[in-house]
Amino acid sequence: MRVQLLYSHLNNPNATPPMGIISLGTYLKNKGVEVKLYDLSFDRDLTGWKKQLEEFQPGLIGISALTICINPALEAAKLAKEVCPGAKIIFGGPHPTALPEQTLADACVDFVCQGEGELTLLELVHALDTGRDVREVKGLFLKRHGEAFFTGARPYAEDLDELGIPERELLPTFEKYLQLAPGFPYLMPWTYLIVGRGCPFNCSFCQPMLKKMFGQKVRMRSPEKVVEEMVYLVERYGVKSLYFADDTFVTNTNWVKNVCAGIKEKGINKKIVWMAQTNVNTLTDDMARSMHDAGCVFLAFGVESGNERILKEVMNKNQNREQIKTAFRICRDNGMLSEAALIIGCAEDSVETINDTVSLVREIDPDIVDLHYMTPTPGSELYSRYLDSQILEYKGWADPNRYTPGLLKLQNMSQEELLGMYDKVIEAYLYNKSIFRIKKHWFRWLWNLASSNRSPERFFKLFILQFLMLNSYNFNKLFKSLIRFKHRVEGRKD
Repeated sequence: MRVQLLYSHLNNPNATPPMGIISLGTYLKNKGVEVKLYDLSFDRDLTGWKKQLEEFQPGLIGISALTICINPALEAAKLAKEVCPGAKIIFGGPHPTALPEQTLADACVDFVCQGEGELTLLELVHALDTGRDVREVKGLFLKRHGEAFFTGARPYAEDLDELGIPERELLPTFEKYLQLAPGFPYLMPWTYLIVGRGCPFNCSFCQPMLKKMFGQKVRMRSPEKVVEEMVYLVERYGVKSLYFADDTFVTNTNWVKNVCAGIKEKGINKKIVWMAQTNVNTLTDDMARSMHDAGCVFLAFGVESGNERILKEVMNKNQNREQIKTAFRICRDNGMLSEAALIIGCAEDSVETINDTVSLVREIDPDIVDLHYMTPTPGSELYSRYLDSQILEYKGWADPNRYTPGLLKLQNMSQEELLGMYDKVIEAYLYNKSIFRIKKHWFRWLWNLASSNRSPERFFKLFILQFLMLNSYNFNKLFKSLIRFKHRVEGRKD
């Protein structure tokens, strides 16, 4: 049976290729299934998708959907039914996993896969090929007598190595992602990789969704396979920087140290720099030294808020201001750049609570800030809580946009005050990023490049590349932010 996999984020290219369908496609291919991948990210309409279906004529079509792209996903499914009326369509990914019955209610959807899909999809292919009853395939929602029927939970894959290293060649658009210009501190070309599944923490804006997707247990690929994938990306695609997009990179210290040792043994740290994201509670000085010695130059942390009541009672974050400050101090002491991911606009937020975030940003002095508004998504505890309290105001699935406020009814402040506090957080960040102070961060980055890469020739090339990127991207972005802030303060339009 031919299988067609689709990533449905229509006309919205960003720097993150759809690793979900790449992993699914790799596993099916390795098991002897004829499979093709299609990515709508660079398409303006469904014309290319229609042509692919007409040429390939698949028997099973898998569509991966986030909440923000469920509408184009359903449009793509409708078109698929018209072009390939005999094909079965299965939906998977975060949104279908969170709302399986609602997704299955669409006339074009035959199955919904709940959770990770490699094992479920392969068994479904075999069942459809042999005529076996699909109700025996665990992990599926299907239609039975007009109602949604769940076949039962499927055990998660214990050994992620068996799923194979995701083959980017299967995705026709992958090299387009490599051509997208990244921001500071990434070196071009760059891409990201995911080497584990699951998260041990219980943040209310993520859980229990992540546990429904990937289970209670954190599973990581072996250090050998992680290093093998890095070598593959360096040698096949010539990447200059890699980003580990796992929810929490540092959960098992021995695993991290073995990965770092493998990177150094293969000499990857002399060819690229790499980044990761982790929890503030998992980083130690010893771990940071090991990571830096292996070429890690940047860590991103989910700081979220500077107010401890919001952190604990609203977001269920197991961290406090002192732990946050310690993590950023460790980064600085070990020559690594840092990012603070921040959320404002919880229904319980106020000018006072966000002012705590403002003061924390000045104290920790992150090199990058990712500031967005609270945007609960289906499957999260916060989504259910706010929906039940009639605080959440979704008008449609295209609404969730973490950089646009307005989804939540604020209890203690107005939308105008929230917009003003957004600017105030950015001002706190920019306070340490003036034309003079930014040199401190840039020179720290350069020193890190020099200490991570022993080759003078390579360091010089990276120096020139980063200088051009920093000036063309980061400085422009910085100055535009300053101008926008200045104009807003003075009451003028940008």
